[in-house]
Amino acid sequence: MLTRTVIMLLALFSLTGHALVTEKEAQRLDADLTPLGAEKSGNKDGSIPDWNGGITSPPHGYQPGDFLPDPFPSEKAITIITAENMMQYETVLSDAQRALLQKYPASFRMQVFPSHRTHAAPEWLYQNTFKNATSTTLSDDGNGILNAFGGVPFPIPQNGLELIWNHLTRWRGIWIARDEAEAVVYPNGTHKLYTADLDIMFKYYKPRRDPNDVDNTLLFYKSFIKSPPSLAGGAFLLNEPIDHTVRPRQTWGYNAGQRRVRRLPHASYDSAALLSDSIRTVDDTDMFNGSPERFNWTIIGKRPLIVPYNCNRLGLPELEYDELLTPYHINQQHVRYEKHRVWVLEATIKPSERHIYARRVFYIDEDSWAILISESYDHQGNLWRVAMSHSWAIAPARGVMPVVDVYHDLKTGRYNAKGMQNHARSPGMVSEEVRSPDHYTPAVLRQSGHR
Repeated sequence: MLTRTVIMLLALFSLTGHALVTEKEAQRLDADLTPLGAEKSGNKDGSIPDWNGGITSPPHGYQPGDFLPDPFPSEKAITIITAENMMQYETVLSDAQRALLQKYPASFRMQVFPSHRTHAAPEWLYQNTFKNATSTTLSDDGNGILNAFGGVPFPIPQNGLELIWNHLTRWRGIWIARDEAEAVVYPNGTHKLYTADLDIMFKYYKPRRDPNDVDNTLLFYKSFIKSPPSLAGGAFLLNEPIDHTVRPRQTWGYNAGQRRVRRLPHASYDSAALLSDSIRTVDDTDMFNGSPERFNWTIIGKRPLIVPYNCNRLGLPELEYDELLTPYHINQQHVRYEKHRVWVLEATIKPSERHIYARRVFYIDEDSWAILISESYDHQGNLWRVAMSHSWAIAPARGVMPVVDVYHDLKTGRYNAKGMQNHARSPGMVSEEVRSPDHYTPAVLRQSGHR
């Protein structure tokens, strides 16, 4: 049920449309709002705390190069939600969670811990976000953003398109380099495991830059497959634009057997994502990515929700994949849930467009602007696929980022777990280093690919 505050917000959204935020409204940032636009205060009963700056330093005993420990190791679950008692928590559960509880009543359960608002970002990013509040606009068709510095483009969002662009451009460091594993898990518990090296550079977050000094590039993404042996040596390169109308996404693939790089024209929208066994679409990756042009976007409101959060235990090397990748869903014994406020965003397919999903619902963390839960419906109105992004607190680099994203196909009982690092050689790197675009070209892809 929508609260009075949410109803007032919806009325405001319908009146303001695409209007820019005024200077007076922007002054709310770091007043009653956080520097990135979340409500600074918690809720009345204290189950959602005030935001007090997030975690900006690593836990005691952490050494550079260590895997990130649980920042709250001594805490115990305050409640456990199961299929038997889920109705008591109806107002703080999403349809995705209710579906998983009902479909897997014997094993899916949610351990709820005290909530901690750990998200933080560099000071320069807060300053850029304040500038964006009064200057950034959507392109005419909403398929891009204009006049945006390296920060949240719309910290006080006025409509659904602005809200999804906050997710697409959210802070994840400037440069990420890490090993990553991905698995497809079948109902009998067997799984296929894939591993790759990732190299991602968010050019949009180059600090203290002019908003025009980005060459319309949001990010560069490179991956090199390490296993299984039949795919080892293959590589993938993506150049993601800020405005898809000016230039669409560019993608290339390297085939190690052929020693050849070629353009990949269909790595977008509802094409099946590589290595996912068709459980995940390309635009499911990262919970949603790419052009928003095929959907109409509507803000439904804002609400408290039980979500996976501060799940550092999921990334520790002592957690073996055989223990984590249990039938039907990841092992819930290792998942931490907390109550946080989220934006609820609905996407419905435009009559002129095509997509395998007719409707999608996203639940977006107010602090980090990351989608934490998604629900995807087929063209008969049935809930088909659900996904949850399990975040962890990246204290050295500041921020809340995914440790593993899990995509469920409710019709087949299979799931796809992406982003695991438990068996990585090291925890990887999330830094504020700016790498040259020369590292992200088709020529470099061929030079780096190997079998």
